[in-house]
Amino acid sequence: MLNGRLPRRHGVPLLRFSLGGASSVRLICVTSDVQTLERRVARLKGLLDILRWPAIAQFQAFGINHDLPVLAHQSCRKLSELSAKQLEYAAGFFDGDGCVSVNSGRSGCSLCASQSSDRGEAILFLHAAFGGSITMHGYGRGSQKPTVKWRVCGRAARKVASELVKASLIKTEQLRIAAEWPSCWVKRKELVALMLELKHNPSCSSWKCSWSYVAGFFDAEGHVTANPCARSFRVTLTQKHDEVLRVIQSFLENKWIAGCNIRSTGVAVRLETSRREAVRKILQEMLAAGLLIKRATAELVLESVLFDHLETRSKMIALSGKQSRYIRLEAEGCKRAADIQKLRCKLYRHASNGQLTEVENIQQLLVVLTQNHELLNTEARYHLLRKVLALRQAVQSAKALKELSAKRHALRTALGMSWSEVSKTSTAEVEYLFDEQLRAGRGVSSFMQYFNLWRDSDAIRQIALSLGPAVSELLGSRRVQLYGDALFVKRPGDNGTDWHTDMEHVPLETDSFLTLWIPLQPVPAAEEGGSPLFFAGGSHLWTDAESHGAIDAGVLSVQCSGMLGLGDVSAHHGRTMHAAPELGEGVVEERWALALSYFASGALRASLAGQKQDQRHRRHGEIQDDSAASAAGNEEEKEEEDEERDSYQDWADDIPVGAEARHALLPEVPVAGDAFLLPQGAGLSTGPRPVEADLPGSWLIAKYKALLLQDWERLSEAEPLWLEALQGQRQHLGPRHRASLETATAYAQVLTELGRLDEAEALLREVISVSLRELGSWHRATLLSASALASLCEARGGPSLAEAEMLRRAVLEGFEAELGPQHPDTQDAE
Repeated sequence: MLNGRLPRRHGVPLLRFSLGGASSVRLICVTSDVQTLERRVARLKGLLDILRWPAIAQFQAFGINHDLPVLAHQSCRKLSELSAKQLEYAAGFFDGDGCVSVNSGRSGCSLCASQSSDRGEAILFLHAAFGGSITMHGYGRGSQKPTVKWRVCGRAARKVASELVKASLIKTEQLRIAAEWPSCWVKRKELVALMLELKHNPSCSSWKCSWSYVAGFFDAEGHVTANPCARSFRVTLTQKHDEVLRVIQSFLENKWIAGCNIRSTGVAVRLETSRREAVRKILQEMLAAGLLIKRATAELVLESVLFDHLETRSKMIALSGKQSRYIRLEAEGCKRAADIQKLRCKLYRHASNGQLTEVENIQQLLVVLTQNHELLNTEARYHLLRKVLALRQAVQSAKALKELSAKRHALRTALGMSWSEVSKTSTAEVEYLFDEQLRAGRGVSSFMQYFNLWRDSDAIRQIALSLGPAVSELLGSRRVQLYGDALFVKRPGDNGTDWHTDMEHVPLETDSFLTLWIPLQPVPAAEEGGSPLFFAGGSHLWTDAESHGAIDAGVLSVQCSGMLGLGDVSAHHGRTMHAAPELGEGVVEERWALALSYFASGALRASLAGQKQDQRHRRHGEIQDDSAASAAGNEEEKEEEDEERDSYQDWADDIPVGAEARHALLPEVPVAGDAFLLPQGAGLSTGPRPVEADLPGSWLIAKYKALLLQDWERLSEAEPLWLEALQGQRQHLGPRHRASLETATAYAQVLTELGRLDEAEALLREVISVSLRELGSWHRATLLSASALASLCEARGGPSLAEAEMLRRAVLEGFEAELGPQHPDTQDAE
């Protein structure tokens, strides 16, 4: 998927194309035997399924991370406080995903239900409603995420069962046994046998149903899918036994919702409908009745008239689980399926009219198209599995070899140590400093960085070299060299990445430098907690006059790579300014991305000090003077302290400044052949063309515009953008969300620098008051807000200086206790 192309000599500032689908990669298959490919897919899928996820310490619900385990005493609601609708929802969910376990002891039964660790809304609701505990249930393997389990037992389980039995349909008898568990051991033994029989042959003891029950049952056993061949959706409920589905079907018919059919798949029974009005009515009623887990998907379907159908389908896939990732049709597959469906309709019309010749021709064509469709789909699954396993495993293996170097790099950037100091530090000292001083490094650094994995991994080297034809096309050069690679691991809690350019850390003189940013897992949109890249559109072409003109005219363009899937790539020029937000508060998975950098042959070795001087002039419009010469004179010192020195130190000393950059560690990549092909008819244009559907909310764009303007010291123009960002965040996330509080502090700091002290003080005191209640007195966001208020009091002078001194002492004490004396925030507070 190509969005645009700039003149050859400048490269591409923002470009996305796909590596994972048949629309963008020529999938070269050794054999056309579908059965052989299916066997290979099955083997790869089997290998993927034995890869175990790490243990989890948190689960996600309502966009918030909750620590595990959650104990019974943490629930404060009483059973008597449950409304009828809440009880019906809980019964519906329990009928779908719950389990009644029994033993012959006096403790009797236990009730439990499990869900994926990133979809814990219903589990948390059960805990809030009925007590019990929430613990980790399963590690997760392959495409199945770790799970968490809600469980209540003993006397508490009997009380919960006595409530759920009032609204349950399919587990009524099991819950009644649990609620009336006898003290006589003979009766208990009989009831254990009866319970086993009921599990294998359940029956509905009631035909009373409600929308709240349907919503709970749908959260447990339902799903919505987008038809890949037509603009329609299907609502499906699945169960092993059909009794409860027939009750729900009868309920829907009584609500004048027709077209809901029950069919058996051999291993399960499904109740489903794809009628547009029926789908919309069912989703609307379930939303009103309290749908939790699948609320976002239901809302997306109801809003689908505003979007392209395939775009809506892609967003639904991002919201759903990962179990079907390797059997879903990609975009080109959807188009092929739609063409086959249209041809079948045409065949039916000709057959109805008795046009036998046309029928025979269409049947022959259908056979060819269907076989080709099946082959291409299998190829796509096979190559996706190969790439996912090969690249991820290769990166993970190479990462392990670079762990110590990455920790040294983190210590260097976070603690302000010099490279000579870090290199002399022993392994044990590095491990100690990293564990002790950087335990808040998930809040200190922007990411962990691992350089030049291609040198230790044949698989990564092969992938890097295979992209030569694409890079050659993007840079407009027939000779291209690999500069290097870097693995970026952004962890939950890591800071956002500030505005920067890649060329700030590249000791080369060239205008043809390109970076391909390859996510190693799906990257959601920024509004949904992901950390995609933000770009300052056209910044790779900025000169002093042009950059100031863009800002003064108020036409500064900030673009976003948007939601990225496995196999997608974001490409940007080396001089393009870019940034990335921190991971959302509800995200528990790390974001891994492999960046491959290339340059056109003929580049000269440059002084990194001069390169940074040139970058400063590009940013601030300064007139270069003799300071550039003096900076160039200190070239060795500047490169020694450059934070990315590890990426080029092995070859930089071998190439004199001014000489052509030719070295064994800067290999030339092949640009001929078809190992990688750009899609034909991609519609290349001569300028950046942002895709509106990929852009996040305007408030997030406003925030990154404000950050960029503030970097240029244009505070008066940044101020209204900070206000827009703050208002948007408060509306989208809520005024008490940590991100909203941090934005409010940043906005208050801008107001302080503009001299609007009264407005800034009122805002900061409000932020500190909320932070103390929501985050605590020693949270980093609270301490930074207090530090900003101290700066404001110092700016006021006079009697405010006493308060400023008190705040400074409190902030320093908090940072020392929370982060340690060597932490940069602590040192800044001193």
